[in-house]
Amino acid sequence: MAIGSPYRAQSDHPAAADAAREQPGMWVLAGLYPSGDSARSTAREIERGTPTFPAYVPVGQFEAQAVPSEEDYALWVRYVPRARPADATAGPATLIRKAAEARRSMHAKQAARLLAEHGYERAAELVLTELRVRRGHMSARQAADYLVELNQPAASIRTNPTPKDYA
Repeated sequence: MAIGSPYRAQSDHPAAADAAREQPGMWVLAGLYPSGDSARSTAREIERGTPTFPAYVPVGQFEAQAVPSEEDYALWVRYVPRARPADATAGPATLIRKAAEARRSMHAKQAARLLAEHGYERAAELVLTELRVRRGHMSARQAADYLVELNQPAASIRTNPTPKDYA
């Protein structure tokens, strides 16, 4: 870890991501942060797969959490490989697109509600989080594109499977 100002995060994300990939399922220290807000924000960005942290690809394969320590906040990451179907987000993205085609206009908030109603609570949370980042400016079509961009496996974001999921 780089030593610098006590007010700046001390982290080496490429090395942490590599170490996590070498030890799937094990938590690896990614950095120390002077504030809980910055550590939690970084953890969210890693899990969402933002371009700020390109070391943590593929998207959806890393978990991150901020933990308070004696003087600062430790950011821990782990690599959790998941099977990836050919079209990973066909379920939630297709559901949104079909609903948006049937209407003249549809907002991302309505798309998130639709996802939650159909058992895709995790996908709904992802859309609502991105909607907040975009300050409310997001259509349903943009929400569907965002889910495809995340490349999340549909099985991992569906929280209450239906019987046909087992067929």
